[in-house]
Amino acid sequence: IKTGPADPRAVETSVDGNSVPSKVTSFADAGLGSDAVVVADTSKAMGNGAVQLTKEAIAEIAPGAGGVRNLGVVTTGGGARLVAPLTGSPTTVRSSARSVAPVGSSALWDGVVLAARTLAGAPTSNNHHIVIVAGTADSGSVARGPEVEEALRTSGAMLHVVALPGGSPDVASLQHLVAETGGTYQAGSSNDLSAMLGVVG
Repeated sequence: IKTGPADPRAVETSVDGNSVPSKVTSFADAGLGSDAVVVADTSKAMGNGAVQLTKEAIAEIAPGAGGVRNLGVVTTGGGARLVAPLTGSPTTVRSSARSVAPVGSSALWDGVVLAARTLAGAPTSNNHHIVIVAGTADSGSVARGPEVEEALRTSGAMLHVVALPGGSPDVASLQHLVAETGGTYQAGSSNDLSAMLGVVG
């Protein structure tokens, strides 16, 4: 599991048993932006403060702000909902998320499946990312583990998790999915969201 940004100066590969220094170039630096969908825990247990900070952090990674070319937003409070379809417009992302407020319980796994299917239907890039921002455990999904894993495989997306304190997200399941997709797992407070969402690129 990748737990932090790679240092391009410290990466080596092995060729015929010989260590060869390598240079890592991000998709953004190579001019290949990513398509990403943020799955935001907007359940009532998250509270209004954390939800508002999540929305602010999402706005900071909107298209044009870094390596993200197209961004979508799925909320999980009261059921999974695609509130911002995959778009290259930062204005659309911000306006679509403006009315989002905490409600109900979290349908996190349904949200991941919805995000994965959204990316699978967008063949504009092979650089797909799903970013989960969650602070509570799933209690409202129909989807279960095998369906979630299959959806992620089909989308070809790397899964990144930002775990927030609150109602104890399902750490073991989330870390398993991260390991399967080669993404990242981070834990911190809602005040750290902007920095932690910087993994998308």
